[in-house]
Amino acid sequence: MIIDTSALLAILYQEEDAERFARAIATEAICRMSAANFLEAAINIDSRGGAEASRQLDFFIHQTGIEIAEVTLAQAQIARQT
Repeated sequence: MIIDTSALLAILYQEEDAERFARAIATEAICRMSAANFLEAAINIDSRGGAEASRQLDFFIHQTGIEIAEVTLAQAQIARQT
């Protein structure tokens, strides 16, 4: 499963769909998030929640085993075109 920034933030901010997203992640054997999406989430978390929220993000990524995948320039350019 590929994890989107908005789903991760919904979980961490305990938004309406948080439980549904968390269950979906928990049931998958492999979850990945691009390094770009992780950075986007981290910037959001760091600016809104400070050091404690940043630790919660890191703990969640570690606890769930979400793999952070590299993004090449070529991949970013392809994604930009679609």
